[in-house]
Amino acid sequence: MITPFRTADGEVRIGTKMGETDVARPAKEFANNNPAYITFANDMIDSGFTPIFEWCSRKQRIVIDYPEDRLVLTAVRDNVHGQYMPYAELVRLAEKYELDVVKALDGKVNNIHEFITMVRELKNLEGFVIRFDDGHMIKVKADEYVKIHRAKELFSFEKDIWTIILDEQLDDFLPLLEQEDQDRLSEFASKLNSAILAKANELKAKVDAWIRANGPDQKSFAVEFVNNNEVGIAANERSLMFMIKAGKNAVDVVRKYVRSQCNTATNIDGVRSMVAELKWGRYTNVNSD
Repeated sequence: MITPFRTADGEVRIGTKMGETDVARPAKEFANNNPAYITFANDMIDSGFTPIFEWCSRKQRIVIDYPEDRLVLTAVRDNVHGQYMPYAELVRLAEKYELDVVKALDGKVNNIHEFITMVRELKNLEGFVIRFDDGHMIKVKADEYVKIHRAKELFSFEKDIWTIILDEQLDDFLPLLEQEDQDRLSEFASKLNSAILAKANELKAKVDAWIRANGPDQKSFAVEFVNNNEVGIAANERSLMFMIKAGKNAVDVVRKYVRSQCNTATNIDGVRSMVAELKWGRYTNVNSD
């Protein structure tokens, strides 16, 4: 969502709800290259209104792919009363200033249930906004869009990415992403699984070496090896070594333990040393917290 605002020096700026951010910069460049948008913004601000646009661009794709940059007028709002301008007036202003304006559904909706079913089945579209005369608005979104958007949200948090991989849900998740994101996630998953395998082999080798040299006595294994600080076994690996000695599969042991720590970013940091210090943030420009 993009809105223009005027600063104390009289200049019209372009921003998001957070202000004149980096996210808004491409929209600002677009508006500066299409002066009708700046003229329109000035006229609306002078009249006590705030125009609202949606920036659609492949440069900042979220879900839907927009092959051409578009700054689409979606609403004009009264600064005092908060009322939205009727759609017909919105279209009139867009024609006057030669602006791109949001399209309305042709015809009428006679059955709301059939309409919702139709929208939910849409492909490569977000859906519709139902606007009532009193200003109330409701979004009706396509099922495909909702799935992809949820996938994008999960993509933003490292703990969710680790969970998807360790719960073996990657095959269901990957088709919802763009190819570039699929490639990055697949690479990270491969590195994470390889690191777990390497750690499992390391722990198994240490356990086997101790048993060969000292025998299977559990007390000696615990006192002289696992819990002996001079040996240097990491605290979060000690219980895993006992399970491996008891005959449990080393890869399963390590994998289940790492998975159990995926509930918070802090816990993930605590097991990062077990997986070669892997960080999801290195594979994407999204923060890893």
